[in-house]
Amino acid sequence: SILVFTGQPHNREHLVEMAEWLSTGKGIVTFVQLVPGNTEQLMKSGAVDQAKEEIEQYIKERGLQAFGTSVAADSFVSGADVIMQSHGVGGLSSNAILMGMGGSVDGLTVQMHKVRRAALFGKSVMMLRYHQERGWGSRATIDVWWGGMGSNAPLMLLLAHLVQIHPDWSGATIRLLQIINDESLSEASLAELNRLLEEVRVDAEPKVLVRKDGEKVGDIIRRESTPTDLTLLGLQAVEEDEAENYARSLIELTQDVGSSLIVHSLTGGEILQTS
Repeated sequence: SILVFTGQPHNREHLVEMAEWLSTGKGIVTFVQLVPGNTEQLMKSGAVDQAKEEIEQYIKERGLQAFGTSVAADSFVSGADVIMQSHGVGGLSSNAILMGMGGSVDGLTVQMHKVRRAALFGKSVMMLRYHQERGWGSRATIDVWWGGMGSNAPLMLLLAHLVQIHPDWSGATIRLLQIINDESLSEASLAELNRLLEEVRVDAEPKVLVRKDGEKVGDIIRRESTPTDLTLLGLQAVEEDEAENYARSLIELTQDVGSSLIVHSLTGGEILQTS
């Protein structure tokens, strides 16, 4: 099941759309708004209940298969901790978090704390950077970038597949891309990509790119994925002292491509498990 940090969903329609595509009517989706401030005062004023009612009204008007909730907390950070640890529906705890990606270094640095905490609580994390001008483009191409290590690839491919099979993305093509430093490893790397695709049973076009001397990984990604409608990239749960530099590099990496979904997989497993 997916916990979506939307605030009031009508202000973040792109997050709602992504949640719809990923759930495909089978997973459990919950939209949550964190209401920061004095908890006692917020509860007495009815602000928290009102926020929840507004989310539920939005869900009803949109005809969504989802739940809504709101949480009062002293801060966004403490509120996120509470909801990530405690949230569940029908005895099932959420195992994935979806949130928007901050556009500033300071904002994204704070979000990296949330990523670390989510990993600690056993959650996979997806951060959506929505391109305000291009939107979802023509909804025809999806790129998945894999560094060759870690457990992100199976989950990223699953997410790409879930988007692809939604009617909104009918006929979209998925590419699985990997950058290598040694051209002599091209054949083995391509075989590994094909093995991975067979293992996860996702129909995608594998592509291996050889990095030239002095060429930056980010430049290759931007060159290949700038025309792409949705790009999936791996996300690291970096330590606090590395968060600011990592946030800066992530913003730089994604600013020239279309809408991007940045993924940190805890297990690489199924995020829409319903039993």
